[in-house]
Amino acid sequence: MSKPEDEDQGSDMAIEMLDITEAYLELIDRVAAENVGALETIGGNILIDIEGVATRTIVTSGPRKGVYPEATETDPIAFFLSVPQWALLHMLEPDETDPFDLEAAVEEGIVGMEGDPKLYERFMNLARNKRNALSVRMH
Repeated sequence: MSKPEDEDQGSDMAIEMLDITEAYLELIDRVAAENVGALETIGGNILIDIEGVATRTIVTSGPRKGVYPEATETDPIAFFLSVPQWALLHMLEPDETDPFDLEAAVEEGIVGMEGDPKLYERFMNLARNKRNALSVRMH
């Protein structure tokens, strides 16, 4: 798992969104829109933060059910994933010569995860039958 040498960890400056990140976010939006009725089966709300790039809150029940492009203040979060874009790219497009170790990344504080990752897995399973679906490996 290699990290770009030129990444500025102390900067609050927005990072340019890469095409694969944009496709991943579009997938999240599309899965939620196409499966509104099934969102309640997820079992809790999900917050995904791609550090300095974008955020998605997936609200799985109630009158606000859907996806929001920010961290909402009124929706309790049952699973939170915070990941730098470079690590997300390793997760979305694994490199067999330099495998990304999610467990090590969490232990090292590179990736933040709180709550039940099974919620994320259930959400992404809604996309499994879709063509060209991206899936972040949580195991």
